[in-house]
Amino acid sequence: MKIFINGNEDKSSYTQTMLGDLLEHIQKETLNDDQFLFKVRVNDQNVEFGSNEFKETSLAEVQKLEIETSTMNNMVNENIQNAIGYLERLIPGLQQVAQMFREGKQQQANQLFMDVVDGIDWFSQLVELVVQARQLDVNNTQYSGKTLSDRKEKLLKMTQAVLEVHKKQDWIRLADLLEYEFLPYYQDWLEVLPQLKN
Repeated sequence: MKIFINGNEDKSSYTQTMLGDLLEHIQKETLNDDQFLFKVRVNDQNVEFGSNEFKETSLAEVQKLEIETSTMNNMVNENIQNAIGYLERLIPGLQQVAQMFREGKQQQANQLFMDVVDGIDWFSQLVELVVQARQLDVNNTQYSGKTLSDRKEKLLKMTQAVLEVHKKQDWIRLADLLEYEFLPYYQDWLEVLPQLKN
């Protein structure tokens, strides 16, 4: 088996027989304290290295193992960049859903609305991970005059309001909430996210 770490061949001898054990060993013994496994390819295939099936793969089945590492800071910055890219798609999506609700295209709008709700959840989880990784004090860390705690509370209130309005099928009010509450909220996040990179 050939092992490459960040593009360089690793000629070390390992005694592990299972892939999960080998990766754990490499993480603990070979990498620096600030480095983490970031991407893993087995036999030229990207793999989800957290899965049990993957961990229990016999090394006898592996001809080529490619490992990319990253620092926590770089991983956080990449996730922030992904979030920026996502918001650049979410914002026009919010406008489109609001317009569809106003035009009476409820079926199409509701399908997109569910994607928007999933996206809001994903974005919130990502921000939570960034806050934890950066060890930010949510009650005192401010961006554009608002603490992270204030932002989270506002999103919770907006989400509750939009779900209630959706349940009542008040499509015009829902369009207004999406356009006049959610849209500015996420446009503001587009300005905040680059600041979280520093």
